[in-house]
Amino acid sequence: MSDSVDDVKDAIKVKKPDTIKCEADKLQVYLAKKDGARLTEAGAESVVLDEHGHPRGFEKMMPSLWLKNAKYFGESFQPGEGQVHVLVVVPEGAVVSANEGSPDTMIKEIHAVTVGKKRKRYVLSRVGSTQGRQLLNDLDVQVELVRTVPFAAGEGSSVDPYKWESVIIECGKEIVLTEEQQRERYRDGVLAWREEAPTERCCSTSQLLIEVKREVKRGSVYQALSQLIALDLLVKDPVMALLTDLTDNWQFFWVSEGTILKAIIKKPGEAFQVIRTLLAQSLPAGTEIKLPCFQDPVKRLKLRNVLPSIAEASDSGGIRESIERYYDIASMLGPDIEMARSVARQVTQSIPAFSYVS
Repeated sequence: MSDSVDDVKDAIKVKKPDTIKCEADKLQVYLAKKDGARLTEAGAESVVLDEHGHPRGFEKMMPSLWLKNAKYFGESFQPGEGQVHVLVVVPEGAVVSANEGSPDTMIKEIHAVTVGKKRKRYVLSRVGSTQGRQLLNDLDVQVELVRTVPFAAGEGSSVDPYKWESVIIECGKEIVLTEEQQRERYRDGVLAWREEAPTERCCSTSQLLIEVKREVKRGSVYQALSQLIALDLLVKDPVMALLTDLTDNWQFFWVSEGTILKAIIKKPGEAFQVIRTLLAQSLPAGTEIKLPCFQDPVKRLKLRNVLPSIAEASDSGGIRESIERYYDIASMLGPDIEMARSVARQVTQSIPAFSYVS
């Protein structure tokens, strides 16, 4: 093994000429090794990128060093089946992919914040505590808790907490079913309680986003907040987000004056009454509404009112209309990769830099 890291870059460029559009020396190569162990394919898929787009916790390989260097692979290296040996970072905009994932994933990969001339990408399904805090910092938005009050005696209706199911396998071990495995069951329960199913497409009339977690953790909160921000950019009406375990933790979020407010309700019956009251109304942004268990009236605003610098992004080029049109076409003809990519690109290119963020 006498090749250098630069030779590896050249080989990658030669092998993928139609995919990688930058010069080979612009590629960055990282040693796919963490805590002394080499990555598997599954491990590579879960690699987290830092704010600069670099794989977090991995060593960047020096272009001038040989691969046989002891700190990389050594003289006697033998590749193992299923192992990943290097991670390659391609400059933004230098990749052309025939299939960058599902259309819904591309739509949700919202380039929500740009700082200076460097665009940041937040993938909703991967937003955790670190990226969530960074997103709120970039938007200069704080989250504040508001007070709630319980129902008076005799008010409201009683709803039992959701019982999360588990199964017993042959060895006698109990396996708890995931949120995904139980989605249809708890979704049917929510719709049955509402006594009516929604008839409109999400991006046309959505007022409430619901994120269900069997266990609500800190990272779950930031994921719900990021989805609230994303949905606010996509729809014309004010929205709320609900993060819940369907038992004793019901957290409602909404955009208010210069902040995002949060209210926590413990009882399912009270939470469902809030949901029913909210969905029974269709009021413009800025209108005060009275919700059960909320001590003060709720005034939901749009992010464009809180952050005027994104108003242009929300309106330019008919982004909302483009997304609605995509979902209409996809519902009839099935997913269209090229159209999804075009809509995602339109969202990305329309969001201006936040000049006040350093």
